[in-house]
Amino acid sequence: MVEFLYTRGFGGRVEENPALQTESLMPSPPLPPEKQAEIDDLAQAIRAAVDVEIHELAANLATTDEAHLFGDHEFRIRALAHTIAAKAIEQRLAKKKTDTTAPA
Repeated sequence: MVEFLYTRGFGGRVEENPALQTESLMPSPPLPPEKQAEIDDLAQAIRAAVDVEIHELAANLATTDEAHLFGDHEFRIRALAHTIAAKAIEQRLAKKKTDTTAPA
């Protein structure tokens, strides 16, 4: 019964699921060249810091069949994603510490 409610409209005909809409992003103002350089440097530092985790993530996805992608593998993938995010934050904080000019 529940499946019927989700696969058939009120008239009894099968309805297609609506296409997913991506949020339209507001155009961001142009960045000054020094801010763009900071972004590029941080992006490069993050890439270098998470290279091992990205490789491990790709290996996990490539060697897991679709029937076993969830469960234990899903938790490993999520743990790797959290590690990647944590390392990105660490890189941002490390860059911030070296960017200060005032004495601590």
